[in-house]
Amino acid sequence: MPLTGRFWTGKVGTFYLTSNGLVGGKPWRLTVKGGDAFFDPDSAVNIQYAADGTPIHQRVVIDSAGIPFELDLAHFNVTQLATLAAIIKATRNPAALAVRVTLEAPHITIDVMARGAEEWISTGAFSDPIIDDVVFRFVSTGPGA
Repeated sequence: MPLTGRFWTGKVGTFYLTSNGLVGGKPWRLTVKGGDAFFDPDSAVNIQYAADGTPIHQRVVIDSAGIPFELDLAHFNVTQLATLAAIIKATRNPAALAVRVTLEAPHITIDVMARGAEEWISTGAFSDPIIDDVVFRFVSTGPGA
């Protein structure tokens, strides 16, 4: 199930990815990249060979931990960026808890706990108060709480 080519709504922790950061705000143009493995349970197969050379397939149920994904926003408000950056930076502390990331598109929901990835943010051009091409990177730690 491809995640690209869809527009999503979502929230990180209690912060909604909308014009005002609240549930009623106008959603920012959001796309999700990576994370296809959330919907691909067949992607983890272990093949062992018996003494006679017969392959033995062991299916491993993928849980949602360790899956990298990105939230790409065409435009984002600089004030909101500071708020969301604080939430994501907090997850980079090993002693801190992961944050719940909930994303929705027609007929699809992703609901996972996640931490900010190693290089958790990149941005494009800045024209106060808007920043273009903002990318937030996460790695999932498990299913949503």
